[in-house]
Amino acid sequence: LYRLYFKSYPLSLWCRARSQKDKEIRMLKSLGLRSRLMLLVLAALLPVFVLFSCSAAQNQQTLLTLAKSSLQSEALLAASHQQRLVEGAAQLLGDIANGPSIKDTRNRLCVQYLKNLQTQDMVYYNLGVVDLNGKLTCHAASQDAHIYMGDRKFFIQALAQRKFSVGEFVISRSTGRPGLAFGMPVYSTEGVLNGVVFASISTNSFAETLATEKIMEGAQLRVLDRNGIVLASHPATGLAGSAEQDSVVLGAARSGQRGVGQALDSKGVEQVYAYAPVGGSSGGLFVALSMPRDLLTAAPRALLLTDLAALLFMTVFGMACAWAMGKRLVVNPANALLKESNEIARGNFLARVQLGGSSHDEIGQLGQAFNRMAESLQAQRSALDAALGQTHAERTMLDLILNSMSEGVIAIDTEGRFLLFNATARTIFSAPEAGMLFEEWQRSNPLRALEATSSILADGPMKQTLRGASINNWDLLFSRAGFQDRILRMSTRPLHASDQTLIGALMVFTDVTERKARESFALAQEKVLELIASGAPLRQLLDAVVGLVEKESPQSRCSILLVKGGQLFHGAAPSLPDSYNLEVEGLPVAEGIGACGTAAFRKAPVVVEDVARSPLMQNYRELLLGHALRACWSTPVIAADGAVLATFAIYRDTPGPPRPADLDL
Repeated sequence: LYRLYFKSYPLSLWCRARSQKDKEIRMLKSLGLRSRLMLLVLAALLPVFVLFSCSAAQNQQTLLTLAKSSLQSEALLAASHQQRLVEGAAQLLGDIANGPSIKDTRNRLCVQYLKNLQTQDMVYYNLGVVDLNGKLTCHAASQDAHIYMGDRKFFIQALAQRKFSVGEFVISRSTGRPGLAFGMPVYSTEGVLNGVVFASISTNSFAETLATEKIMEGAQLRVLDRNGIVLASHPATGLAGSAEQDSVVLGAARSGQRGVGQALDSKGVEQVYAYAPVGGSSGGLFVALSMPRDLLTAAPRALLLTDLAALLFMTVFGMACAWAMGKRLVVNPANALLKESNEIARGNFLARVQLGGSSHDEIGQLGQAFNRMAESLQAQRSALDAALGQTHAERTMLDLILNSMSEGVIAIDTEGRFLLFNATARTIFSAPEAGMLFEEWQRSNPLRALEATSSILADGPMKQTLRGASINNWDLLFSRAGFQDRILRMSTRPLHASDQTLIGALMVFTDVTERKARESFALAQEKVLELIASGAPLRQLLDAVVGLVEKESPQSRCSILLVKGGQLFHGAAPSLPDSYNLEVEGLPVAEGIGACGTAAFRKAPVVVEDVARSPLMQNYRELLLGHALRACWSTPVIAADGAVLATFAIYRDTPGPPRPADLDL
């Protein structure tokens, strides 16, 4: 139908129309009517999914912001509780500094006074006084006063700032307990600075205060000194005395800032941080609260999954309804039409579309068009089947004839594309790969003249034929690595179309390798017979025989040894080194004496496939290997009376058995 419809159009327009029609057919095959209905449903639900995704992302961000605010509130609350501890220490130290027994450095009631205060508040594991030289003058923990504390942070700051100071995490020199000390300058009744009074709080006291905090599950609360050393943590994880690992918290602690942050911790887990300095500590204490971001977003993520599951359920339900209704209202009528059209496509032109009373709608009109098309195609199909049958029979017969020929046949077009490559050609040459051009194929299947040394690629017989020349009975040599050389006799003819336009070239060839070999060998035999008839010396005759064999087998080196008095003597070996011939001169005829001595002894051929392994060559192995002789087979020359006259041996430089052609020689 396409050909009939577009026969009046240019070929390019017909090709574009056919290509467009093929695309439409492929689209219809890949996407059915119900699939299109499903796409419509999905397109209708797409805005819902987009809105849902945006809303879910916004809700998750809002919940994350609220969670951060909650973390900040918990951090500030914990900092306020720690502030009470600091304020208590400041109040206590202020009272101690104003005590008479502390102001007067000569008062001996200092130790007892401090011990009484310590028993009243066990939060402090030590109370004491340090003079201006940094020497511990008295303290509640022990009578030993020979302790230097002038390098402690609380002491240095109290003297420098002349006010309440907060130290840093240390191991007490008086008690050996870890903790943090607070300091307060002490003045005499005359207002003269006498020293510094201190109160030490253990890390356990900080931990007990933190343990009362109510924080989110999965969060971790920590108290740090100004250097980022952890004093206590909740839940307790044994971090006391260790350096803070999270760079965000460590930077905030050293700068004394408050706020909320989000970053990866030292283990690569994304954390949300809230941190605040402890009031009244002048930056000496810092509270940090951290929680994995995944825990903060777990609840909104679960809610998101629930909503998504509900939305997916409604989507599946809606698509199922569309699937069922679409089948009844659209797909079934279309399938009825498609069924009959498939029958027509399979060649059943008797099939007709039956649509009842719906012949006036679009589907009915389409059915009527199909019926008219079937009637038209039925007539054309009969004529086409007859023509195709005849063409197929002719092509089959031609292929059978070409592949049964003993000659090889190769045909190419003017672009070098292969038109024909019959079975005989495949037995000699390597078959071309799909799409390979003749010139590329010829590189791996070179041909050259019998007397030439280079392959004739530049102006070979096929190229000459593509220029209109005809070639008769050229003898060419085909040589390829791993295969025996072949001599091919070939003829070529140019191929012309009915209007005499050159369209390609045809080459027919015959393998004449065996014929050429027989001719060459017969010619060489005639020369040997001529020498014999002319009475030539024995040495010349033997050299001619050896030369004849070596010409037929270029990879071989031959030797004839004459038997005299139970020994072998040099007869002819033009290709073997003189040094080797001298070494085997006078070789005895006996079992195990090389291949030749053993062959003469046994009066039977002897084959040594590998000189390096054969026991026959045990005493001559180094001699043969030294001259690169790796294999040898020897045949005795026996007279009519049974006497051994000589041995004929063939040597090879590679291990291996003789080929049938070698044995024939």
